[in-house]
Amino acid sequence: DGLIGKLEGVSASGAALVGLLGGVGAALVDATMSVKDAAGEIDELSHKTGLSVETIQEFNYASEYLEISADQIGSSIVKMVKNMDSAREGTGAAAEAFKELGIRVVDNHGHLKDSEETFYRVIDALGEIKNESDRDALAMTIFGKSAMELSTVIDEGSEGIKNYAQQAREMGYVIGEDQVNKFLELDDAMVNLQKTGEALQNKFAEALLPMLTA
Repeated sequence: DGLIGKLEGVSASGAALVGLLGGVGAALVDATMSVKDAAGEIDELSHKTGLSVETIQEFNYASEYLEISADQIGSSIVKMVKNMDSAREGTGAAAEAFKELGIRVVDNHGHLKDSEETFYRVIDALGEIKNESDRDALAMTIFGKSAMELSTVIDEGSEGIKNYAQQAREMGYVIGEDQVNKFLELDDAMVNLQKTGEALQNKFAEALLPMLTA
């Protein structure tokens, strides 16, 4: 208060407000940088799994309740898609597992079906199997080692996961692909700024080197 009182032409309340807004501004910048980093991870996982960035965020939200990370769910889907491809011809362990669950992996044109839709169908089909040993065996065949981490997801079922996804959208947790791309552009700009600073530093070092070694 003493210092503020000595600031000519600035009231105590005005100075306090400036300080408050400055703190809020810094916090918002920090939040923006945090979202920027998260957007990079979302985009990477989207390319890895073939799922949309919106779906990745919905899984991120649901994972907090299911005690499994979105990355673990994504890894499971990646393995499932590989097994869908190997089951395309209708032979092999994966083909038998999908057949036992009553799930077709290709459409009428012979193309692999949507990975997200197939994932939900597999989860629901596994949830209907009462014998845990049989269920675990089929899950391992389709999802590989990551099947051991999907027990809570299987218990929840597709309806439960979709409810979490709806909650995430309603509360504004999910940002659209356009916004994700803007955060990726910000990340590129930040990297460029950092590299420009490093280049400038190198130039100064080169200029000073003869003076320091003379």
